[in-house]
Amino acid sequence: MNLIDALAGEIGSRPAGSEASARAADEVADAFRELGLDPRFQTFPFLAYDPDEPELEINGERWAAAPAMYAQRADVQGTLRRIGTHVVLPGVFEPPAFAIEDETGELARVYGNPIGGGATPFTTGYGPTLTGPSAYVSTADALRLEDGARARLRVGGRYVPTTERNVITGLPGDTEETVILCAHYDCAWRAGGAVDNASGVEAMRRIVEALAPASRHRTLLAIAFGAEECGLAGSRFYVTDAKTRGQLGRIAAVVNLECLARGQRLELWAGPDDLTHRALRIAEELGLDDLSTRPPIAGSDHFPFASEGIPAACLVRWPYPEYHLEDDRPELADETLLAPATELARRLVAELLSE
Repeated sequence: MNLIDALAGEIGSRPAGSEASARAADEVADAFRELGLDPRFQTFPFLAYDPDEPELEINGERWAAAPAMYAQRADVQGTLRRIGTHVVLPGVFEPPAFAIEDETGELARVYGNPIGGGATPFTTGYGPTLTGPSAYVSTADALRLEDGARARLRVGGRYVPTTERNVITGLPGDTEETVILCAHYDCAWRAGGAVDNASGVEAMRRIVEALAPASRHRTLLAIAFGAEECGLAGSRFYVTDAKTRGQLGRIAAVVNLECLARGQRLELWAGPDDLTHRALRIAEELGLDDLSTRPPIAGSDHFPFASEGIPAACLVRWPYPEYHLEDDRPELADETLLAPATELARRLVAELLSE
């Protein structure tokens, strides 16, 4: 089974809380069963968001806009003013922020896509209960926004209390000490979701298949997380629940896979230094001399583990122009990029399991 085709080709867009997301979780579980494994579901409560299409006018001209997830409903007009930079991920995701104001104060916000792409849906970093009326425009359009422009923004959406699922399977080792290999299976609103992140889930499937025949000292847990695109909800639930149950101390390391089949560069977001240096050594042995590094920033499902002091690494290849858009389809996935990144992750996980 190729999970890029199964998730992005057959199912398609699968935002958290949707019926398509539920089908995707079942598809991942079936892929694990094909490997002779016995997956289980970890169900968690989740507040999904079903946004309306934003309507944005600047000086009377309709502009393309995409939802800020969990934005509160509003239909406002006023004057545009640059208020700063919204630092969601330092050095990675720092959108310019504009307020729509009238004589009463701030009415709504407009953010620019900070990574060189179109009008793309994102969460703002404020979260489900703190995100005011807002929308995103493309990188190019953000450069055209000017103080004093007349702006009208209509946004809305529905909060949908529901449940989501993490899909968990494992390869037993000699001890209960555990290495987690993970990737998220959901995608952004209306996105095709092939590279982000069916490619990461497919890489995880390949690594589990490759490692299954070998013996290992540590236990491997493979987890396909749900609801990553809405505040890392699935991984945050997993970490909090493991902490409650007294199981967090068993986790020796985490390797997370994100957007591996397209993108300008391969990055490693990792810490502490010994884990980073190990991955860099393996990359050098594989001839991957374009790997750049950052600390374990809050951009994907490794971060809740890193926040608890667990060694954590995220391999991610990006940016790419179809990121979070409908055009992120299976034909974009480049095997010549996916295969070496998968091999880097496989060797890193194999070393961690042997200790």
